[in-house]
Amino acid sequence: MTQRGLDANLINAFIDSIEKADKLKLKWFRRNEQRLNDIANKPATRTVPEDVKEKFKQDRVDQYTNAIKYPKIHTEDAPPREVSGVLQECSSFEYGWKMWNHSKTMKKTGFGRQQVIKESFYRRRGVERDPDWYREPAGYSPMVCTTS
Repeated sequence: MTQRGLDANLINAFIDSIEKADKLKLKWFRRNEQRLNDIANKPATRTVPEDVKEKFKQDRVDQYTNAIKYPKIHTEDAPPREVSGVLQECSSFEYGWKMWNHSKTMKKTGFGRQQVIKESFYRRRGVERDPDWYREPAGYSPMVCTTS
């Protein structure tokens, strides 16, 4: 009769080695427990002085308040809207209707999804007729002679 898996003696040896390693880890932890607690609860020694913090804060505020501001450029004036149109349509419809104007000038990205299977597997002209050299395979029947 054949056994499946590992031998019982080998399993017991693995269990003993794992227990021995766990005992050694626990012994090391107990011996160094106080030192680990001292390290974990030690106050931070590297602090940033308040004058450096304040200078950094002031530089950041100056950077945003003194930034060069450019006026918005309006390329097209928005057409007047009717009240009934506002209730039935949303602004995303406008983007959808104007999509075809931009789709002619858009280029494919190298990182976007591409239709690999469609371009390599499907035919562009649809289903074509079988070539002239193609014939149906002969089936087994008493009327077909297999020897020549």
